[in-house]
Amino acid sequence: MLPHSRSAAYELKAISADGSNLGQAKLRVADLGGDVVDTGKPFSLDRIGRPIHSYEGLSGVNLGIARDNSKEPPSEISCCTITNEELGLGLDCENVKVGVHEMFLDALAQSGSLDFGVARDLLQRLLVSAGELGEPILILLELRRRGCVGVSTTYKGHIARIHAIKPTLYSLPLTFSGQPVWGVAGTLRIDHWKVIAGEEEAWRAHQRNRSNGVFEPWRLVIRERSKARGACSQIGFQFSEKPCISVANWSASLELFRDETFRNTMESIGGAREGAMRLNASTGRFTATPRGDVCELWRVRDLDIGVGNLYVLADQGKYAFVSDSRWGVWLALDAFAKYISRYPGMDGVHPLPITYELARRTIWLPARISLPTVLERALVLCSGDSPDVIALEKYITESSKSRLLLVRKKDGFPEFPASSFYTDMADGKWLAYRYIPEDVARVIADKLGAVLDVI
Repeated sequence: MLPHSRSAAYELKAISADGSNLGQAKLRVADLGGDVVDTGKPFSLDRIGRPIHSYEGLSGVNLGIARDNSKEPPSEISCCTITNEELGLGLDCENVKVGVHEMFLDALAQSGSLDFGVARDLLQRLLVSAGELGEPILILLELRRRGCVGVSTTYKGHIARIHAIKPTLYSLPLTFSGQPVWGVAGTLRIDHWKVIAGEEEAWRAHQRNRSNGVFEPWRLVIRERSKARGACSQIGFQFSEKPCISVANWSASLELFRDETFRNTMESIGGAREGAMRLNASTGRFTATPRGDVCELWRVRDLDIGVGNLYVLADQGKYAFVSDSRWGVWLALDAFAKYISRYPGMDGVHPLPITYELARRTIWLPARISLPTVLERALVLCSGDSPDVIALEKYITESSKSRLLLVRKKDGFPEFPASSFYTDMADGKWLAYRYIPEDVARVIADKLGAVLDVI
């Protein structure tokens, strides 16, 4: 039936002998994961974070097939010195632990790509076999965040397929005892980890925590740069020079996202509007009834498949699906902050303040308003690690109305003073992105149409 058709949806009609329409039905052709995906093409992300069938976008830590990241001049960003404790214990080929994450990456590296359903089931089996608890979807998102796998989604934002990424070593804006520090990304085979750990002349491999169930990043302290580059090439890895600033500069801006999103809009979302929830931009949660007077992000049910949610931007009668809901969150936050900034006592809420703790080079964000995929990748490439997730709460004080002192929920230890804009988001989990150079932090804030709130 239409073997050469590239469509995923068909309308079937039953026609009587006299030509009258007896009935009709819609047929959607899907693969095992529920969405049609062409697996025969390359994969990367465009500047907004949408999947594209080429290597011209962001693949792991590497940008574009036409660019040789290894030959670009080092970016002029300051480096942070890390301590022995932050670096972790040394590794060799005898004490490399192979866990769920490593075994999954090994299987993916051999397959090239896996349907989302297959990848999810494989991770579940590996977790059961290892006697560990965990959610496969959260593991996949963690591996994506670190640039270890690629995740392709449908235009509605549903995860469709998991892709292998070329193994890469990359330089971090970090030093240890005056020596540069590199990170590891991509989809590695198990033997790759052992080869890296066994290298003695080019670098020393370290890992902060080698406990079961934890996929801590590897950091390589470079003994001699030329030897390290040679060893990298010898084991078949790519190399990228400080991709954190390159990716941050390359990413789309909030303004570009808005222009692209509202270029093709709908006049209605039909029955999906029933039961829709609006992002309450004050609290960062989907708890409000849609209004439509300013740009809003709605969460609606996917009526096509009957399960799962979709995210829709609504702006004065125009609607557009959002594949990366994080962009939608920040666009709604920006519109809300701009709207309330006209009222008395709301000075300083627009542009949005992003907290940057200069002494510890840390960006703090409420977990409920985390960053879009590409911008978050830029921050992760500063440390080689995902952000710390810390439960915080407001410390009630009358000393200042413009700032909030946030303390750790478990022991009351003071962390930092945040802008009063975050009053309704203060209690809950916060993300702490470590080792972020101020230059990178300012680029991230600028891309979001925000300002860096340096404390």
